[in-house]
Formats: sequence, C-alpha cells, structure tokens
Amino acid sequence: LDKLDYWYLLDSGAVDLACHVFPNGSIMHINPKFIPVLKNIKVKDKVTGAEMSVYDLVMLRYSQMKNAPVLTPLEAVAPHKYENLTVINIAEKPEQEENYIIAPFHVFTGPLDGYMKDNPDQKVHIPEGVVLGHYEQWTMQWFVDWVVYLGRG
Repeated sequence: LDKLDYWYLLDSGAVDLACHVFPNGSIMHINPKFIPVLKNIKVKDKVTGAEMSVYDLVMLRYSQMKNAPVLTPLEAVAPHKYENLTVINIAEKPEQEENYIIAPFHVFTGPLDGYMKDNPDQKVHIPEGVVLGHYEQWTMQWFVDWVVYLGRG
C-alpha cells in the first residue's frame, strides 16, 4: 500500500476520510469529541484567504478532493500526461477563456518553498500556480519549509 496514490483514489470512492466505518457502511469522518476543539481553532485558507475553523477547512478540502471534476476519467484516457494543467481553452467557446480541469484545491500547487532532504542548504521553490504532477510527487526528495526532518527512525 505504500505505492498507492490516495489523492487520486479519493474521488473514485476507493478510499475515504474516516475515523470509523460503521457496520452499515456509514462513515464517521472525525471523532465527535474533537469537533468542538477543531471548530474553535481559526486558520486562514491559503487558497482563498478566508478565515475559518480547522474543522471547516478539513471538510472543505475533503469535499474539493472527493468531488474533483475530471481526475479519474482523464487518467483513464491520458494517464498523468495532462495532470499539471489547471485550465484549457476551447476554441468553440471564445467567451469562456478558461475551462478548469483540476479540482479547486490541489495540495501541491505553488507557491511552495522547501529544502532538499539530503542537503537542507539546497532550497526548492515552486512558483505560484505551478501544479506538481504525479511524477514530481512520487519522486520528490524535499520538504516544505515548515516540516522538520528528524532523519530515519
């Protein structure tokens, strides 16, 4: 399972966010005892700039990833080839310049800054709007700046 791409499976229903799955198949996404705490912690959504609770942000991201528009069908016909594109232009509809082909939130969208795992002095910068694709995610050897790498345990 270490090679399984959970992000791409979320919108297919093969995986889900859950702390408990009941015998009837219904899902408890977050343990109810933690919901009040998560609702009282306020954060700023880095995509929209809106202030919201951690709980609301988690549920928003879950919804965005679970309802990603084209990822599963696109992969079936063009595996990983076009996944770094965020929009396409369709000549037949000149009044609509951008047709989004990616979920509203993609976890690996720049701007991202980090450092190489084996050489922390070597910096990594992903420009704003650039989306890291499947290959870049599976071969990345770097951490975002706010992650502290403690080495292999």
